[in-house]
Amino acid sequence: MKTNSLKPLILAGAVLFGYCGTAEAITISSINGVALGSVAPTSSLGGFSLTPFAPDLSPDGNDVNAIGPVAFSQTVRHDVVGIGWGTWSHGYAGSVYDTGSSVNPTTLTLTLASPVSAFYFYVESVNFTTTLAGFSFTATSQDGTVVTQTIDGNGGAAGFGFYTTGLDMISSISILSGDAEGFAVGEFGGSGGSQTAPDGGNSLALLGVGLLALCLGRFVTGTKIVSTATKQFIVGRGQLSPLGNHAGLAVLVILGLMVSSGSAAQVKRSSLLGKSAVALSGYAFPGTDALGAGLSPVAFGSIDPFVTESGFVALSVDGLGTTSSSGTIRVLKPAGATVRKAYLFSASTGFSGYHIPIGGVTINGSPVSFSIETPSNINSFNYLADVTSLIKPTLDAAAAGTNLLTITEGNSGSIDGEVLAVIFDDPNQISSSTVVLLFGAQKVAGDTFNVTLSDPIDLAKADLILNMSLGISYSYQTTSTTSQFSFVTVNGNQLTQSAGGQDDGQAANGALITVGGIGDSIANPLPFQTVANFNTDDELYSLIPFVTNGATSITVFTRNPSVDDNIFFSALVVSGGAVVNEGILLSPINATNEVGTSHTVTATVQDSSGHAVANRQVTFTILGGPNAGVTSTSNTDGSGHASFTYFGTGGVGVDTINARMIGSTGKTITSGEVIKKWVLAVCPAPALTITPRANRGYYQVGITSSCYATSELQFYVSDTASAFMAGPYAAGTVVKIKKSATTGTGPGSGPASVTVKVLGNGQINAVDPAGHASAAITCLSF
Repeated sequence: MKTNSLKPLILAGAVLFGYCGTAEAITISSINGVALGSVAPTSSLGGFSLTPFAPDLSPDGNDVNAIGPVAFSQTVRHDVVGIGWGTWSHGYAGSVYDTGSSVNPTTLTLTLASPVSAFYFYVESVNFTTTLAGFSFTATSQDGTVVTQTIDGNGGAAGFGFYTTGLDMISSISILSGDAEGFAVGEFGGSGGSQTAPDGGNSLALLGVGLLALCLGRFVTGTKIVSTATKQFIVGRGQLSPLGNHAGLAVLVILGLMVSSGSAAQVKRSSLLGKSAVALSGYAFPGTDALGAGLSPVAFGSIDPFVTESGFVALSVDGLGTTSSSGTIRVLKPAGATVRKAYLFSASTGFSGYHIPIGGVTINGSPVSFSIETPSNINSFNYLADVTSLIKPTLDAAAAGTNLLTITEGNSGSIDGEVLAVIFDDPNQISSSTVVLLFGAQKVAGDTFNVTLSDPIDLAKADLILNMSLGISYSYQTTSTTSQFSFVTVNGNQLTQSAGGQDDGQAANGALITVGGIGDSIANPLPFQTVANFNTDDELYSLIPFVTNGATSITVFTRNPSVDDNIFFSALVVSGGAVVNEGILLSPINATNEVGTSHTVTATVQDSSGHAVANRQVTFTILGGPNAGVTSTSNTDGSGHASFTYFGTGGVGVDTINARMIGSTGKTITSGEVIKKWVLAVCPAPALTITPRANRGYYQVGITSSCYATSELQFYVSDTASAFMAGPYAAGTVVKIKKSATTGTGPGSGPASVTVKVLGNGQINAVDPAGHASAAITCLSF
């Protein structure tokens, strides 16, 4: 049984400690909190045996205000995991209680009918999308003890535990959610007061002795004892006396700290972490596990897509790693472009266990509020923030070309650096493309992500884009054998074995970062080239050499044989549409029709391995435009396709359309948006002009229209002697038309952008977005 016979000794120790101290004080909390994570409940907590509360056998979907000994501060809905609630964690399939339809979905107080000595429960957010990968949850007991966890829908529910070490009993817990749409709480358990003290009931006595020892230590040496969740150390105030005079004190100090944290077992290797990267660099080469902290599990299991943007878009990516407190990061702005979205990524120094605090990084003087923190595989943390509102006004008003933004780090030695990705609406683009940004933490032993394309690969297209960028932290490369590197394979073929290094940083811990972006080339390194220096591989790649005509999927596999690098970011820029891992791909991504005609949008659904998903319900919604509000639901067929057809009866304008579904884990997954432009049927066909350029066979093609901008107009080159057709090409393009024994396209020469090979003569047609074609003009081939 729990006893309080030693309370006077504890209080005496506390009073004496406070008396001997100066401005610093110690607080003995009688209620302690523990983050249980997503694993199953333990059998004991703080020395108290735990028993799960009796199951709720009432029907799924009921509104309730209490369950057994737990009363709720507002009405919640009873759900059953796998029926009314999609997922949980560690195999739990019982009852949970959902605030999604409650008066205040973000807060809930649990009040216990009979106070207990130990209590636990689990929580999971309502939202489960790739763009909202994690939410901050805070649980607070009635005495103010706080436990905070970031709960990731991909990772399932996470548990909160509370137990007493003093006279107080646990009577209520308040929960605050970062998910505005609510959360579910459930899987309750607790103890009525039976304590299984492994130390024979002496913990309280030892704590009192420890406190007295701490007091004496302060009195004798003036030494301040500091204890945090990640480190325990002694900060001297002046010269310490000889070790022999304080050996006993040191033992008591350590004993006091161990007992106050619950048990000696809680003093783990993690207490060595939290040292700055600058300190670590004195032990070994940069980028290594100098203190032997070891690997740590990742939450995502991969890097996952969190944003997909399609249309006339352009992407700017740059990285910054610096040992100084500030530096500049670049943004490459196209002429006339405006910012659609901007995201900042950061990674704390490898094997440091360092958490970047709110405001620990700023951009152009504004504190960055990271919305996601996720553990890496190398005992550090990766971060993501939407910084659109912080930099859009500056960049929209800036001149075209390279612009500089200032990044500051509050603890530069413990932050390896930042990656900034800016997606622009670019009026210079002549064909639609898709930008997919991925974030998380790849496993060093090997990890995969899968890409599905809306249109089959056509290697003959002159404007085909299939580029990939990787962002890697804590990777140090030199010409010596101490270099660190990652292998990358695409569709089973090796792309590189030298990814990594400090291309965008410096050769020191706290500045080891690289990302494929500004100043880098899509010319791939030799696939089996070993590291020659830190920029052997610039982490920007073309995937075109690894795909075949007609392919609609790409598999990317990464592995880090040196077991000390962190791949935390990737960007894909793809012609047409694309989706990564489990999700929905809509096509076409943009189209133009005349008002009153029909338009069909097709959804392709794939699982996390890139395989088609049959019989999945997909809901299409027109979000905005002349036909806004129209919805339709359809199930996928055996190929993973579902379609939505509607008529453009709303008039002229642009519809934006998306689709959503319930994913394999029970959470809602939303597609990227596609657009449909509706125009009047009276628009005439475009006018076509052909101007010979330079030598024979070179032609510059001009197009005008009374309905469309020149940037929206295109032309095709066909063959008068066969069915071959090449294009589309942008207005103003110079083409070389060459008579050949075989048809096809090739690289341009002289003023030409492309060479078109035909059997007869070339024939050019101009086309507007509505499909109106000009009269053909025949050009002689030479």
